[in-house]
Amino acid sequence: MPIKEYAVCPGVKWIDVLNPSQQEMQQLSDEYKLNHYTVLDCMQPEHLPKYELVDDVQFLILRFYARDAGRPIATIQQLTNKIAIFCTDKFIITIHKSEALFPFSALFLKIKKNPLKPLLTLNWCFGIGVPAVI
Repeated sequence: MPIKEYAVCPGVKWIDVLNPSQQEMQQLSDEYKLNHYTVLDCMQPEHLPKYELVDDVQFLILRFYARDAGRPIATIQQLTNKIAIFCTDKFIITIHKSEALFPFSALFLKIKKNPLKPLLTLNWCFGIGVPAVI
C-alpha cells in the first residue's frame, strides 16, 4: 500500500493511500479512529457516491470517469473509478485503487497556494456543495 503524506497547513495532514488491503485499512481505521461501517463502504469497489458525517469524521465517496478505451461499458461502476475521502480538522485521508484517478496534483497545488487558510471546505477543494471543515 503506497502512502503519501502531505502537510496541508499547520496541524492538518493529508494521507493519500493507493490500493490498501483490508488489513492495512484496519490499521488506518485504528490509528485515525474511523468508523467501521464507513471503512467497509470504502473498501467496496462498486459503491455508489455518498456523503456521511460520523463521529466528527466526514466521509465522502466520489466516482470519476475512467478513461479505459475499448472496453464495453454497461454500468456506472465500469464507466468510473472510485475515491473515498475521510476528513476532520486534523487530517484528510484519500483512498483509491488506481493511480492518476483523481487530479491530486491540481488539488495539492491549490492547497499549497493557500497554506494559512485554516478552514477549507470540500466545496473549495473539490468544487462540490458539501460544507466541511478539513
